[in-house]
Amino acid sequence: MITTRPERPYLDAWLRRTRKQFGASGRLTQTALALSLSEGGSVGEWRVRLRQFLENTDIPTLDLLTKIDLLLTGVSKLSSSELRQNDLFESSGI
Repeated sequence: MITTRPERPYLDAWLRRTRKQFGASGRLTQTALALSLSEGGSVGEWRVRLRQFLENTDIPTLDLLTKIDLLLTGVSKLSSSELRQNDLFESSGI
């Protein structure tokens, strides 16, 4: 019996677009950091999960897919005080 992959044109287009956007240095980690702050979990866990989405081994929920899109386009719901408190450079002593 032959099983075919279900057609998901929107998800396939999102994957192509998102793979290109994550090609920029540090973009995946930056998105993982933002997701860890808003959704909980560690940055490492989110990096792994984002890679699973990109490799098509896991499928994001529509809410998560939308949130990732918003983060990649630069729209953030984090306030400036939250960003200052969680600045990467503060923790590294730079």
